[in-house]
Amino acid sequence: MTAHFVSSIVELVPGVGPTAARAIDYKMARRKAARDREFQIAVVAAIKKLWEESENRPSIEEVFDSDEYLAAFERCARAASETASETKRARLARAAASAVLLRGIKGTENDMFLELTERYSDLHVWLLAFYSDPAA
Repeated sequence: MTAHFVSSIVELVPGVGPTAARAIDYKMARRKAARDREFQIAVVAAIKKLWEESENRPSIEEVFDSDEYLAAFERCARAASETASETKRARLARAAASAVLLRGIKGTENDMFLELTERYSDLHVWLLAFYSDPAA
């Protein structure tokens, strides 16, 4: 949103404005596409890892045809695009994968899990790990 605002202002500059605005838009679109691709690769890696570890796993067709998977993926992808933290994006990728592959989780529990994953920052997660085992 901010980049769009900046490119709109730059476009008002006489002469070079429209060209500079298109360059800004192009650069931002390329960076967003690269981050989205990195997130998708992380989700696939997380699915593969959970797939290998799980005994009661759905078929690949069931996963990708599942509305639950699509909803979890879209939610996590949106949250991942809004954060600068690599570790949070990795957590969101694992959450998107586990939201579907772990069959014992009910819909409302899954929603709460995804909400907490979105909300918690790196500091929150570190504090949770610290207070669960302070000696470590």
